[in-house]
Amino acid sequence: MEHSQENISRLLRELNEIGIALSAEKDHDRLLELILVKAMEITNADGGTFIYALPMINA
Repeated sequence: MEHSQENISRLLRELNEIGIALSAEKDHDRLLELILVKAMEITNADGGTFIYALPMINA
């Protein structure tokens, strides 16, 4: 896929925004939502799913 200079600049700004949020955002749900929304925007996806596993607790 060919990218214009403007498109590359936009992608870098969006990735930078995610990077800043990774160090600043304390609300994990909000951070995961931001990552998912930005990933969908960058890839032009109509939808997305974020799946993560909780650690198993030995009983």
